[in-house]
Amino acid sequence: EVGAKISGYCSNITRTIVLGQADETFRHVYDIALGAQLTAISIVRPGMTGGECDSLSRSVIQESGHADNFGRGLGHGIGLAVKEAPRVGLNSDDVLAAGTVFTVEPSIYIPDWGGVRIEDIVLLEQAGATPLSKARK
Repeated sequence: EVGAKISGYCSNITRTIVLGQADETFRHVYDIALGAQLTAISIVRPGMTGGECDSLSRSVIQESGHADNFGRGLGHGIGLAVKEAPRVGLNSDDVLAAGTVFTVEPSIYIPDWGGVRIEDIVLLEQAGATPLSKARK
């Protein structure tokens, strides 16, 4: 995870990397996390709650059999503070309005193995979410 602050505004991005050769388990878990992130980014719309957005990613992870390994929420607002409203997580009633900037960071953490988290910041517009991060995934 890395971030910066420019003109008072915060940023944040997370990538999971492998030193050496990625094994089959890593590639499989990474693909699930990436699919969960891309699903939420492509479907979220203004007026949804943080809980509804979270469920978009959570359903992908649940269908893969890793429901118990996605314990944290999907994301959070970001702006003058690294973590601010709205909360984008399980049972969040915070409404995602057009103009909201928030993180989409699904993660899968497997005991005695490790984890994968892919985080990007998005801007929610009327037509949907636009990723602001430009880093490769």
